[in-house]
Amino acid sequence: MRDKPATGRTVLEIGALATVYMATAKLGLSLGAVSGFASLVWPPTGLALAALLLFGSRLWPGIFVGAWAINAWAGAPVMVAQAIAVGNTLEALVGACALRQLGGFRGTFDSLRHVLGLIFAAIVSTLLSPTIGVTSLGLGGLVQWSQA
Repeated sequence: MRDKPATGRTVLEIGALATVYMATAKLGLSLGAVSGFASLVWPPTGLALAALLLFGSRLWPGIFVGAWAINAWAGAPVMVAQAIAVGNTLEALVGACALRQLGGFRGTFDSLRHVLGLIFAAIVSTLLSPTIGVTSLGLGGLVQWSQA
């Protein structure tokens, strides 16, 4: 699937995704966040993957902006918030790409190949965000390395 150049509608979609990402992230942080930044339950991950699969990878800036804003709001320094946002964005992009390219996903999970693609994408992509996020929090001095 080829993404089209940004239009006024695309900008609105990116803004909507960023807003919904922030709302679901706030919910995730309310479920017992570690140091105010990391939670075992992170609803925006599924939202971000679904958005990219349904509407195209051109919406990735919405994930980045939403993730950056929620982490900055939670008190992360700018560079830490940016690094976490990169991890969250890469997680969704890699997951969507793996599903499309390796799993042959075209909108439904109607074959074993699509389901296996989802499992592979889940394993590979979900390693990115926590690794980048925890490393960023450690380097930023927001969590002790012993907590990581």
